[in-house]
Amino acid sequence: MKLSGIAFCLGLLAFSCSSQNDGPSPKPTEIAPSLICTAQSDSLVSITGSGFSPLVVDGLTKGPSVVMPRVVFVDPAGTEFEISPDGVSLPNGDRSGTALDALVPAEFLGPIDPTAAAVVYDLKVINANGNDGLLSGALTVVPPPDLSAVDPTMGAAGTLVSVTLSGAGFREGMTATLDANPQVAGANLVVASSTSATLEFDLTGVAPGTYDITVTNSEGCSSTLPNAFTVIEPTLFALTGIDPPFGCTCSDTTVTIFSAGGFVSTPTVQMRPTGQSTPVIDFERVAFIDANTLTAVVPGGADLGDYDVTVINPVSYTHLTLP
Repeated sequence: MKLSGIAFCLGLLAFSCSSQNDGPSPKPTEIAPSLICTAQSDSLVSITGSGFSPLVVDGLTKGPSVVMPRVVFVDPAGTEFEISPDGVSLPNGDRSGTALDALVPAEFLGPIDPTAAAVVYDLKVINANGNDGLLSGALTVVPPPDLSAVDPTMGAAGTLVSVTLSGAGFREGMTATLDANPQVAGANLVVASSTSATLEFDLTGVAPGTYDITVTNSEGCSSTLPNAFTVIEPTLFALTGIDPPFGCTCSDTTVTIFSAGGFVSTPTVQMRPTGQSTPVIDFERVAFIDANTLTAVVPGGADLGDYDVTVINPVSYTHLTLP
């Protein structure tokens, strides 16, 4: 019996055979991914290191079992969060003692609130023999995003629309989609802060209607704002001129904009470098005179060059290219 017990232990390589055997001490060195969001779904993390030693229980009986090392996350206040034993496994049956997988359940580790700060956890691995090892600052858990508002809330089919997103929990690498059929991916998305981001939606081929907008952080958590954006059938009108048709980058320029009718109080006026979608420069102090005439101020500081001027009524869209 003694010899067969020894043979069984050797066959299990890094596994310990009894609690009387002091065995190895675990030394976690890395966790991947080291940045996760647990607010909405489970997250599988892989732990690498050395000395991870499962314990075989009742190895010489007909019903042997294995006790896996314990995986514990410790927050900055010292509170411990232990992964369920069923959530700890050997990746692909690896018995080298250098790898563990741990399934972190949804909402198991905070933050859950989109307005909360990220939390950095230490990782403790404890072998069944009681030996343990600590990896400080191992895992960062980030909050989920929360999309609360968009501006503007509408755009004309067939146009390129610049949109500002507001909310919480926005992070670098975030993506956004207009949930039309097919979906429209936001282009040139820039996360200005955790509460603000800008992007462009190309509405070419998008049918008029009202659609949700979904933002997704690179860690996988997302937020959808229902009925966030309306695509309208554009009512086009012709711009006939702008006076003066030039200005100095050194100062503001007051201009008068003319059309063959169609202005509705009070439009938004923008300009973009000819042939480009950005940057978008908003005219200031736009004033509605009548259906044919607007006045506005072009802010100083724009780069030299030709610009397209866009006049946007509440339900209309057109543009004029400056000579």
